[in-house]
Amino acid sequence: MTEAAKTTGIAELINKHAEPDDLFYSALSCDSWPSDEFLASVMDVAIRRKLSGAVGRVTVVVDGTFIKRGIFWEWLLLGREHKLDNLTAVVLYRAPEDDERHLHPINLRQIGMYVGWAAANVNASDTISLSDTLDFALTVSTPTLIIATQ
Repeated sequence: MTEAAKTTGIAELINKHAEPDDLFYSALSCDSWPSDEFLASVMDVAIRRKLSGAVGRVTVVVDGTFIKRGIFWEWLLLGREHKLDNLTAVVLYRAPEDDERHLHPINLRQIGMYVGWAAANVNASDTISLSDTLDFALTVSTPTLIIATQ
């Protein structure tokens, strides 16, 4: 399965789970890396919706390289600080073969859980597991981090 097909499949699955008030953002269709401003604006939307009492989830899908940027770690802390149970981040993760310093997906999940997020690892090609994980995100009272390994 090509990267584009996986990305499209995940977007379709997220849209299938969406309620009318849900918002979906994807940084995968960008020609370049998503800017910190884009990623910060998604967090801002989740915070504003939470503070205003608006219903619906904010879901963002980003490439795994996102975890090497400082804003990822800020996301984890801000999500916990603001108790953003309306936020789901799906990280499409592929460990670089030539980089021994990468975070293993299990460690990434543990870090997410340590800072107060619900976190799960799923295979990006396994639509049933991904669907179940998206359903799980609706039931928790914390932000949700889904690491979809490729």
